[in-house]
Amino acid sequence: MAQPSWTDYVTAIATAATALFAGLSGIAALIVLRRESRRLLPVIEPDFRWADEKDVGPHIRTLILITNRLDETLVIDSVKLARPAGGTLSPGCPTGYGGDTKAGRGHSPRLSLGRQIRPRGEPDSIGRDSSGDWAQLMLYAFPPPQWSAGKVRLEIRISSKALTIRNRRIVIQRTVPAMAASVRWASAHRRKPPPECG
Repeated sequence: MAQPSWTDYVTAIATAATALFAGLSGIAALIVLRRESRRLLPVIEPDFRWADEKDVGPHIRTLILITNRLDETLVIDSVKLARPAGGTLSPGCPTGYGGDTKAGRGHSPRLSLGRQIRPRGEPDSIGRDSSGDWAQLMLYAFPPPQWSAGKVRLEIRISSKALTIRNRRIVIQRTVPAMAASVRWASAHRRKPPPECG
């Protein structure tokens, strides 16, 4: 059996080096692609707080600020309350004061919204200097009765009108501490279901 020559060694080393370089290039390209795709995603700032409004019962007021970073219209398709299991989500009831809402009964963990947010830097609909590329969502999460504290997770589905983003899921998770003892006592003695919107 013939011994391998030095040219065989050189060829083997060159082949291995080429494969290694190709692999590293692929990893680098994937990292760049992920960074670029994240730049297209909106900035989402959530705030979860316990509340116990009159005749409603304990619930988590969920304020979500969403800023569009695309040069096209962003659509908030839906929001789902993934945790705690058994909870429901409500868009609230209109109060008649400038689009404000109050807590109302939720029947499902998922809400279809279809909320549109203007392209980056575009002014709002009434022509003021303020930017219209952001939106505020006020939602009301009703955890199951046995739930008192823990992780709250929302799954937001977004897309864009030009389909740069298609049915993308964004997960938001925060830990909500137990509500104050005074609020728990008042809730236990009220025991009224959340009202229907009407």
